[in-house]
Amino acid sequence: MRAIAIVRQDVAARDGQGGVESVRALARRMRLDLPARDTHVTTDLTVLLAHVNSTQADVVVVPSEQHLRGWMDTVRRIAAVWTVDPPLCWPKDGGRPHSLTRPDRHLEVSR
Repeated sequence: MRAIAIVRQDVAARDGQGGVESVRALARRMRLDLPARDTHVTTDLTVLLAHVNSTQADVVVVPSEQHLRGWMDTVRRIAAVWTVDPPLCWPKDGGRPHSLTRPDRHLEVSR
């Protein structure tokens, strides 16, 4: 499954690189296809959301829900959202979030 990662600078503040490393680690563990060019550290989500749509990503990986504060519903119309802390899967098109446990479970659920 294709993924894109978003780390907001204004939320990550002092630990921006730690946020990037955490989303990459989750993507590896959960067997997501997350190219380096699709890991974005930004403060402007509006431009990035158009990119998320054009890449046809299945999953958007963020360090925490705060990184999509105010944009979660919009992003979930495009892709599932996976958070590192706490480890949750927010399904595409709505539904209750559930715990990230095994890659095979979430690869089927997110489709």
